[in-house]
Amino acid sequence: MKQKITDYLDEIYGGTFTATHLQKLVTRLESAKRLITQRRKKHWDESDVVLITYADQFHSNDLKPLPTFNQFYHQWLQSIFSHVHLLPFYPWSSDDGFSVIDYHQVASEAGGVAGYSATR
Repeated sequence: MKQKITDYLDEIYGGTFTATHLQKLVTRLESAKRLITQRRKKHWDESDVVLITYADQFHSNDLKPLPTFNQFYHQWLQSIFSHVHLLPFYPWSSDDGFSVIDYHQVASEAGGVAGYSATR
């Protein structure tokens, strides 16, 4: 597996990705895998209900979609859904948000993510 990752990274970064970088990456991936596995075993079961929605499906006159969703969720949905998965809210060029332009930004029309947490 390490060789395959090295080959991909060499192609992407032109050989500037060193063995030290690779070892750090592998260590982080292994650590993340353990953590994810522990959390899944601890938190997911047949009683979970997941809401999957586009980030821009909730609208109000006063707020952008993400803050609107946040308010609506806490008022009406929090007692029903144990998890929320928001479909793409990055800046995009086409394909309803799946052709992402910048994975480090939130689409300005969606609103910001300050104050949000990945866990409850």
